[in-house]
Amino acid sequence: MAPRSADRGVPSSGREAASSQWMVWLARAGLTARGVNYLLIGALAVAIGLGSRGKEADRLGALRYVAGNPAGPPACGC
Repeated sequence: MAPRSADRGVPSSGREAASSQWMVWLARAGLTARGVNYLLIGALAVAIGLGSRGKEADRLGALRYVAGNPAGPPACGC
């Protein structure tokens, strides 16, 4: 059975979309957002670790810490 002409256009359309400028920018934005997320979580972990004074860190305490900062409510959706 011979391939239909529409089947041959799908891979080339996918390659065109993957190499388009807007897709490159979306990929970069996604990687940047992921990096910022890792930096924020790392900074939060260090801040909680340095300020714990022997207490055990938990999720509720981390959420309270984030919500107590000026940029916290938008960051945690409060």
